[in-house]
Amino acid sequence: LAVLSFDICVSYLAWYTFIPIMSPMMSVYAVAPRELNKLCILYSLVYVPCLFITSMVLAKWGGRRSFILATGCLSAGYALRCGPEVLAQVLFLSAPLPDLVIFDEDGIARTEARYPAAAPLSWVVAGQTLCAIGQTFLVNATSHFCAEWFPPADRPAAAIILNLMNFIGGSLS
Repeated sequence: LAVLSFDICVSYLAWYTFIPIMSPMMSVYAVAPRELNKLCILYSLVYVPCLFITSMVLAKWGGRRSFILATGCLSAGYALRCGPEVLAQVLFLSAPLPDLVIFDEDGIARTEARYPAAAPLSWVVAGQTLCAIGQTFLVNATSHFCAEWFPPADRPAAAIILNLMNFIGGSLS
């Protein structure tokens, strides 16, 4: 119950994270606010078609596989949002970026940490889409998870907790 609750809360983070940092995001990606707002609207656009798919997948695969699919979509989506440089480092495909050596006017060397470039906006959109798909499988399946994973006496409490996580996750993001 704790892992599922945490997963539901985390699934909301990708939805609203662009709103508080709109100005820096506009300068990093050189886009208008309207373009960044589309990343939030993308969740709603993905939700409706996935709502129908969720019920079919739950009926065919069951709660465990659906939960794994949802968590996999969320993990892959968050990874894509980080961009190709960070993803390559996480997957150990490349070495960490070396520190930059900068010489000042007196010829004294100093080092500065190098950070990966921002992810291309197309990577962010792809990651956002995967996160939206994953969230659909979590949010719409709470009653199915309760019916499949908990004994009858514990189902009402589990359903209340999981549905409460939808509100807490939205509030925290």
